[in-house]
Amino acid sequence: MDIINRKGSIKWAWIISLAVTLVVVLWRPELRNLLRSQKQLNQYEQRLEKLRSENALLKSSLDQIKGKNELIYEIMARQRGMQMANERVYVFQEPQQK
Repeated sequence: MDIINRKGSIKWAWIISLAVTLVVVLWRPELRNLLRSQKQLNQYEQRLEKLRSENALLKSSLDQIKGKNELIYEIMARQRGMQMANERVYVFQEPQQK
């Protein structure tokens, strides 16, 4: 009988020690802080990805605007009879005198 009780008590001691260990590990503030930090990191990574995609859209829009501006400068220069050089030609209208 002592052997059976001893085996049973050893089994229960292991179960209790395992349960206590799990409770201590899972309730530690470091683990909660780590999980919270991981969640924040994931949120920041999602925001960063969203900002990168918005940045790419803005860059493509800016490139389109630059191309249209170059075309406008070229048309204005040709209308004035000027040759288009490698640099931009800015045409300003003179103020009219009364």
